[in-house]
Amino acid sequence: MIKDFFGDHLTPLAWGERLPSVWDKPFTFSEQEWAGRVTDQQFIQNSAENLCGEYQKIGEIMRDTFVGLHDRMAHFQGRKDDLVSTELFRHLSESDEWHALKEKTRGDTMGSALATSHISKEFLANLPEEVRLAIQKHQEAQREMENAQAQANAGLPISQDQLDALRERLAQTQQQALDAMGNSPAQMKASAWDSVQAAHNDLNQAKKAADAFGLGWGNESGQASSIENLDGIVELAEHIRENEGLQGLLDTLGWVEEMAQSIKEEVSSGQHYFTHYVRGSLDLERLADEEYLYLASDVEEIRLGFFARAIDGDVLLKHYEGEDELGKGPFVFVYDTSGSIKPYRTILAAIILSLLKAAREEGRRFVAIPFSGPGDFQVFDPGPDPTPAQLLELVKFGFWGGTEPYLPLEAALEIIRTDESMQKADILFLTDGEFASPPDDFLRNLKKIRKDIGLSLVSLVLFMTNQQCELFSDRVVSAMRLDDRGSVRMAFENVFRGW
Repeated sequence: MIKDFFGDHLTPLAWGERLPSVWDKPFTFSEQEWAGRVTDQQFIQNSAENLCGEYQKIGEIMRDTFVGLHDRMAHFQGRKDDLVSTELFRHLSESDEWHALKEKTRGDTMGSALATSHISKEFLANLPEEVRLAIQKHQEAQREMENAQAQANAGLPISQDQLDALRERLAQTQQQALDAMGNSPAQMKASAWDSVQAAHNDLNQAKKAADAFGLGWGNESGQASSIENLDGIVELAEHIRENEGLQGLLDTLGWVEEMAQSIKEEVSSGQHYFTHYVRGSLDLERLADEEYLYLASDVEEIRLGFFARAIDGDVLLKHYEGEDELGKGPFVFVYDTSGSIKPYRTILAAIILSLLKAAREEGRRFVAIPFSGPGDFQVFDPGPDPTPAQLLELVKFGFWGGTEPYLPLEAALEIIRTDESMQKADILFLTDGEFASPPDDFLRNLKKIRKDIGLSLVSLVLFMTNQQCELFSDRVVSAMRLDDRGSVRMAFENVFRGW
């Protein structure tokens, strides 16, 4: 089936082998990427399948679009054997929007593949009706001519008159297609502009979605993603665009994540509050000022004395309050999805993703446990490399019922108790409701895990005070509003400080 769309070149090209192309370039690396990786993507196959009924040569159009965007050294030259494809790609490649898009996609297999899908659909769909029909007839004639020539080469019966008639039809349909495009230059230019602009916008949205969900993009900075995730990223971007509950998530996530990271850097090490000096192993960030004088001394004996003490782990260091690092065991986010939280689900989703991203950057296991009324809770344990589908399910999920937190908190404690790699664990508990006093069994279990393993449990209470949280939390942080940046910043600052 795939060969019907993309032709026979779905295996690595032999050395020196060339495919017919409108691009002039020295290497075939982009064709190899197309054949070996891109055509496996479901969204690419869907695009080809949707268009193959109208365009017999859709595979060549999509391949040439990808190569033109992906190959840094590709220059437009056209094809002497296919003047229609030449004219189509001339309209695309001459637009300023094409060159701007190529600046973003060259060398980027993921970006080029996504842009190819959109351009193929949008450009061909928006062509003037006369042009579209003429190109379709020309491609049908091309395919008939190729099939007949293959039949003749195989020694199967076909007359010279039949071949000549097919050649004549091919020449006629080619001229008709060229005339149709020549009669509509403004509409051709508009179609090229619209399709490239749409591809540019969708590429930006997909990149934002990939970054927001901690997936990264290709070889760009951050958590790198590969083309194997691209189908999921495309689906993710589409869901965000189409789902009313997720609209605005990317913009909200931007300021929430930036704020959380800034506060975390400020307070997680506690290095605002110098208290005294200690002696220990060399740490340039905490080295006492006088030790820097010894290190920079012109007197060799003083300088060598500093190095000797550094080797022995006996240099003077500044000590700060809150110096202990965050726990490196599991990070469990137990959060309320009762009905009263639902209006703030976008900000809640942004907080979930920010915490997940921070945990992944630290190499920590992240588990999310949304809960609501009695027995309503679910454990999301996406692992070190969550898929786009897992992340989407996580941020969309909610019960939107009542509030009963102890079973989900017990589930969090069980995860912490059974994690063999854990030295210390952190639980962030978020709620906006009142609930019953903690059961004695829960308190005993919590006390034992605190003693045996080490555990930090911080409660973030929204819109109100909650006396029950005081009975089991190390700290309780109140945030009177979740839709205000100042309140969210204060909440993050109080959660991370001293944690």
